[in-house]
Amino acid sequence: MKAAIVNYLNTAPLLYGLTHSAELPDLELVLGVPAACARMLDQREVDLSLLPIGASIGKEIRWIGRYGIGAEGPVRTVVLFSEVPMEQIRHVRLDAHSRTSLLLIRVLDHYYYRAGWTYKQDDQVSNLKTLGAHEGVLMIGDKVFTHEKRFGYRYDLAEEWIRLTNLPFVFAAWAAAVPLDSRFIDRFNRAQKFGIENLEMVVKAYYETRKDTRINLLEYLQKNISYELTEKKWEGIRLFRDLAGRLIRTGHDK
Repeated sequence: MKAAIVNYLNTAPLLYGLTHSAELPDLELVLGVPAACARMLDQREVDLSLLPIGASIGKEIRWIGRYGIGAEGPVRTVVLFSEVPMEQIRHVRLDAHSRTSLLLIRVLDHYYYRAGWTYKQDDQVSNLKTLGAHEGVLMIGDKVFTHEKRFGYRYDLAEEWIRLTNLPFVFAAWAAAVPLDSRFIDRFNRAQKFGIENLEMVVKAYYETRKDTRINLLEYLQKNISYELTEKKWEGIRLFRDLAGRLIRTGHDK
């Protein structure tokens, strides 16, 4: 059995559980960026994948398991930065590393803010030092930690979604290319639960391998990431897929 998963800070407990729990000794993990995980599932190069929700729009998906990458409050790593309040933003630079986050900002703009921002991809957001008077920048992933105190205003997009919809937001959930045996799924769930319930061990292993102490990882995993896929989270997934699907069909996702 082969599974694709991103190797980000927020997936550390899932990775740890799948590799240290002894539930699935024969599971082969393939690490990749979110787009690669989606592509590998589409092309049947893997049996299952931690699939970005944005990559599921308009497709029939075989969702599996009880865990994913979600937020019930600020997620901290998907942020709109600016030097002016949101109502003064006219243009948004886009960090293109996550299709889900790109769709999320457009969904919020189109259905809730109704700001009519213009967008432009910027491959240099990691090195961004200044913003124009009416600019914002969507920044995604671990790089946010080095920028989160640099700009005057920050809007956490998961927190904005929750404020506007009263639903949690889910960035990725497990999907399978083929039907999977229920016994495998049970072991798969138990393996991830092991990582989620042993965050101190996860953090210790992470720091030992990466030597990265920029952030309090334990605090981030406990406060910003929510793993169990509750019914409220599935409701949020359904709403986001519906709204994003409408944007794509009408060409407003460009």
